[in-house]
Amino acid sequence: MSIGASLAESSPEAVASLEEAGEALGILFQLKDDELGLFADEDELGKPVGADIREDKKTLFRQRLFARADSELAGRLREAFGNPAAGPAEVALVREAIERLDVRSDIAAMMRSYAVKARGAIETLSATAPAGAKKAFVELVEYSLGRTS
Repeated sequence: MSIGASLAESSPEAVASLEEAGEALGILFQLKDDELGLFADEDELGKPVGADIREDKKTLFRQRLFARADSELAGRLREAFGNPAAGPAEVALVREAIERLDVRSDIAAMMRSYAVKARGAIETLSATAPAGAKKAFVELVEYSLGRTS
C-alpha cells in the first residue's frame, strides 16, 4: 500500500499511514488464516484443516497453546504437532485445548485490535482520500476479520 502511495507521490504522512494500515491488515489476515486452518469447514476452506498441525507451523496459536498447556497436555500436543499422520483426533485435541485455554478468544481480541489499528491508520487520510477508496479499505478490513475461507 505504501509503495503505491510513494509511486503516486503522496505525502510522507500518507505513505506512513498506509504502511501502518497495510501492516495491521496483513497481521490480521495472517492471524485469521491461521485460525481458519484450525477451525474452518474443510469444504468451504478448500484445503485440509489441521495442515498447520501436521506441518508443525509455528503459528501464534501454537505458541500460545504450548505456553498455557500443563506438562501432560504439552506432551500430547508434541505428539500431534509435526506428525504427518495426525488425523481428526489430533486436530480435535488441539482445537479443544485452544478453546479451553482461551487461546482462540485472546487471538480473536488481537485480530479485532489490528482491525481497529488498520481503520484508524486509514482514518488519518480521510480528508484527502476519495470516499470510495476509504470505504473499500474498511470493507477489506471487515472481510478479513469475518472471512470463513
